[in-house]
Amino acid sequence: MSGVSKRVKDQRQRALPFEVKEVEVRRPTRGRRFVEDDPSGLYVGEERLDEFLKSGGMGWVVGLRSELERLDYSELESSYVGGGRPPYHPRTILGLIVYGIMSRSWSLRELEQLAIKDIGAWWICGGLRPDHSTIGEFIVRHAEVLSSGFMTNLVRQLVKRLKVSASVVAGDGTVVEAAASRYGTLRREAALEAARKAREAAEKEPDDDDLQGAAQRAQEVAEVVEERSAQRRKRGCDAQQTGVAPGEPQAVVQRCKDGVVRPSYCSSVLVHEAGMIVGQAVDGSSEVRVVKDLYDQHREVFGCEAPTSLFDGNYLCREVLEESVERGIDVLCAAGSARKGATKKKSKKKLYDKRDFHYSEERDAFRCPAGQWLEVCRRGADRGKYRYTMYSTKECTGCPQRSQCTTSRTGRTVKRYAGDELKEAMRTVLAQPAARSQLRRRGQICERPFAEIKYRQGLKRFRRRGLFGARVEFALHCVAYNLKWALAALGARSGFPGGRYRAVSSPLARLIGLVRRFASLQIPWPLHRLEFSAAPAA
Repeated sequence: MSGVSKRVKDQRQRALPFEVKEVEVRRPTRGRRFVEDDPSGLYVGEERLDEFLKSGGMGWVVGLRSELERLDYSELESSYVGGGRPPYHPRTILGLIVYGIMSRSWSLRELEQLAIKDIGAWWICGGLRPDHSTIGEFIVRHAEVLSSGFMTNLVRQLVKRLKVSASVVAGDGTVVEAAASRYGTLRREAALEAARKAREAAEKEPDDDDLQGAAQRAQEVAEVVEERSAQRRKRGCDAQQTGVAPGEPQAVVQRCKDGVVRPSYCSSVLVHEAGMIVGQAVDGSSEVRVVKDLYDQHREVFGCEAPTSLFDGNYLCREVLEESVERGIDVLCAAGSARKGATKKKSKKKLYDKRDFHYSEERDAFRCPAGQWLEVCRRGADRGKYRYTMYSTKECTGCPQRSQCTTSRTGRTVKRYAGDELKEAMRTVLAQPAARSQLRRRGQICERPFAEIKYRQGLKRFRRRGLFGARVEFALHCVAYNLKWALAALGARSGFPGGRYRAVSSPLARLIGLVRRFASLQIPWPLHRLEFSAAPAA
């Protein structure tokens, strides 16, 4: 053999799971240093990680990282002041949270494991591995911004980039289970008894801080259940059936979508017709109370009010209609069945509904289906704030249609509340085929985000306790949804979770559709420009 030797080229695989460059720090424009999270030095074997992801059908992760880098983090960066070791950049932690939500894994421990063993999280975090305590501290530090301001800024940036203009929006709400278990809920009597025992135990041991704290928490639970009992009593419900979760008294015990009564919160969204969530809010039990906040978020994003808003029948109330009219918004709310132009909805007992009685503004009286007039008999207020006028008649005694009208011994009465003229105008509007056709778009617009958030992102139960924790968590889910929507609208490729989204239509296409929808409209549709007049007497 010859004495010539050759060295074989080094074909060793790079260190697994990946090779990370020496950690550096960078100085952003505001002067604060953050840990460098550049993923360009990450490899799987000889292939760079982004190319490996694209070849494996996960190119959307690369697109998500690009979208995260475009966002404005100035509000989050401003809370980091002083010296010490450089912290993780807000983009790193927020990107990991968003990626975890898209992967249906967003508890702190699950996010920590994702950063260690998930190749998509490697690219999002740039190879960094924040632990659960760091992620939790980030959420606590920025909870106020994440629950409201960051979402609004994100939508504003997406609207500007995609050139989305103010158009039709649809609102809806859904009940999401709270973190508290339904098996620990207490009735009113049990909650008051628990507060009494805790108070007695604290009085016996005044120096025991644990007993004092337990007594204070039990008293807060008792106060909550007493307040809710008073509200149920005003509505004519059984106050003793009021429930409360001792571990999370802010959660309202109510019926969820599956029919089971649990401690839960009501989460609401306002969705642009293009598919993007432009407003979000969480309340204890009411989806009506947050409509004003949803409208305000829309105005912050677009600088103007929404031209048209669509809601279901749960929003057909004075508060929503008055708020929409004051803002000049063309609002449509479902008002019962709309078959053949009718909007009547019979009660379970098949008695005449209030809508079967025609009100005369000149006479200030109702005319019943039998042709009798119901005159003013009393004035009052429900729950101490909803003022009404009650109408009745003495002609019910011998009326042949009494069995179809009332079961009361004293005869039929009808209440007219302040703001009922708006509901009557809405029913007049919904008698028009074009208005009903527009209202049918509500489900197409706002039901898709809830399907994504609850079934693809997995938010069927909050993991953070308290109303404020639920608001932060729901806002993060809306951020993740909007980023998915933006990726789809911008043409993200294979493997994107959530399927296809309808692309943003052009202004010309929207104008043509608007003309077609309202070609057959016979009366002024926008509610705030409709002249209110008495309904014709039967």
